[in-house]
Amino acid sequence: MSLKVYVARKSYGWLFLALITLPLLLIGGFLVHLYLTTGHIFLFLSIFLSLGIALPFLIILISLPFMKYELDDEKLVMKCGLLKYVVPLDSIKRITKRDLEISLWSSLRLPGLALFTVLYADLGKVKMCAASASKDIILIETDRGLYGITPANEDEFIADFRSRTGGKW
Repeated sequence: MSLKVYVARKSYGWLFLALITLPLLLIGGFLVHLYLTTGHIFLFLSIFLSLGIALPFLIILISLPFMKYELDDEKLVMKCGLLKYVVPLDSIKRITKRDLEISLWSSLRLPGLALFTVLYADLGKVKMCAASASKDIILIETDRGLYGITPANEDEFIADFRSRTGGKW
């Protein structure tokens, strides 16, 4: 079989991320204006702090429409911008679909978005590349830990996965 690419399901996670990113960019722009008019070194350092925080969020925001899952006969690759997880199919122990219990501590988890390693109250650490923080997550259990994804066409993804693994799931 050949490579099949699945997009992540639609989500409003980008909106929440934009609500964090845009004010930081506006503050950075305002600080640039103040620095150019006053020349205070404190403002120069504040610009780097403000824009330094905003830049990673902006990169993630721009990459969200390109979140995808690539499945071939040997591996599953989960991608969103610079985030990339590669899971060999023969290392997968189990696949389940479930809702997750959110913990207060996480890396990047917003309504409609979960990226990187996220701490969940019921499972512990899960490597997420998902367009949802907790609802209808396809969990992939491997030798190296848990991964969470949210393909738009779950039934097609699972059927394709089963056909590539000899139906063992």
